[in-house]
Amino acid sequence: MSHARWLGPEVGSSVPLETPLYERGLRQGIPVPDDPVNHPLHYTHGGIETIDGIRAALGQMGTVAYCRGNALKYLWRCGLKGAQEEDLQKARWYIDYALQVLGEGP
Repeated sequence: MSHARWLGPEVGSSVPLETPLYERGLRQGIPVPDDPVNHPLHYTHGGIETIDGIRAALGQMGTVAYCRGNALKYLWRCGLKGAQEEDLQKARWYIDYALQVLGEGP
């Protein structure tokens, strides 16, 4: 798998500047680096991250339940499929995201 280099937003882009750099790159078709924990490229097909689609479909509490289940999955299989450290980082990502969703309110 090749890791693309971040090229930054195009001049004259219609994507708002407050949009995170990663998302701006996706929206503009600019290559972005693969980050297997925070932004796996295979979860961004079509310009939207899977977690954003899940949040839109499931709402606040459904998303929190989904994150709890995924955190449990990564803790359960920790070190059995890949690097132990990456599994723990992914579990933490889902826990942190669930906390963020809870903090935003309904």
